[in-house]
Amino acid sequence: MTGGRVAALQLRTPVATDHEAIARLLTRSNPLEPPVSAEEVAWSYGRADPARPKVRLVAERGQSIVGSGFLRGIPMHAGLLLNLEVDPLHRGQGVGTRLFAAMLRAKGSAGLPIWTVVSEADAASLSFAAHHAFRQRDRVFESVLDLCGFDPTLHADARASAVERGIRFASLAAEDSPTLRRRVHALSMALSADVPSVEEIGSATYAEWVAGWLESPYARPDLLAIAFDGDAPVALSYVTVGPDGTGFNHMTGVLPGYRGRQLGLAVKVEALRLAKETGIPEVRTNNHVGNEPMLAINSRLGYRRLVGYVEFVRD
Repeated sequence: MTGGRVAALQLRTPVATDHEAIARLLTRSNPLEPPVSAEEVAWSYGRADPARPKVRLVAERGQSIVGSGFLRGIPMHAGLLLNLEVDPLHRGQGVGTRLFAAMLRAKGSAGLPIWTVVSEADAASLSFAAHHAFRQRDRVFESVLDLCGFDPTLHADARASAVERGIRFASLAAEDSPTLRRRVHALSMALSADVPSVEEIGSATYAEWVAGWLESPYARPDLLAIAFDGDAPVALSYVTVGPDGTGFNHMTGVLPGYRGRQLGLAVKVEALRLAKETGIPEVRTNNHVGNEPMLAINSRLGYRRLVGYVEFVRD
């Protein structure tokens, strides 16, 4: 790598016309993940917490965007989330280091930790994190379920047991109302507090929840399955859909008083059934290594484990 090529690298703030190129860059940089759309890039830029520092940069060489950095606060999580990607053909040339140093300068003196998530299969990014004083904080792994071969009727006993106890199932789209949305927001916040994590998970305001759950590019209220006891939602499972048509199981949870009776299994199967009926070919999910109840459910349903992800933090 010559000094001339390093000097030719230009950093700037991205504009709306860059979103498509950034989406292609993110897709090339993460070949094991579903592709990213320009709409998702625009949505993620707009979701940043305005009360915390926000830095957006791209690295450009000639007319090509070869790196992208985004540092911001997001609802329910402390500190600042770092997304830093470099085109595979331009790695090892100082692009990521230049972007990261510029983002640190731009964020100012705000004493907030920076955290990021790296695939276990991405040796270059793991090395970058270690070299830049990040320390490992947590670990999750991804798994996938082939919906084409998934038979919801094999788990009908869990649903039947719930129905016998007076539980009914419906999607948010089927019974959507301002009141129900408020109740599902409250339920999701209560369930989020029980998600295994090394950091304390905060709460999202109703507006933040709507933006994240119902207004994102991959939101699917028709695939947000809810278990009701009377009019009260007591469990949910949500499948969102990416631009390539594959699903992601965003959350599954049950209120404490309703656990231990297979309701988690029943509501998750309901969400997967809805997803299968719409033609979604597969559903992915991420699980904390310590979430044994959900891991047991996923194993019973036939999820196949994929690559793991390491969460790093820098104080």
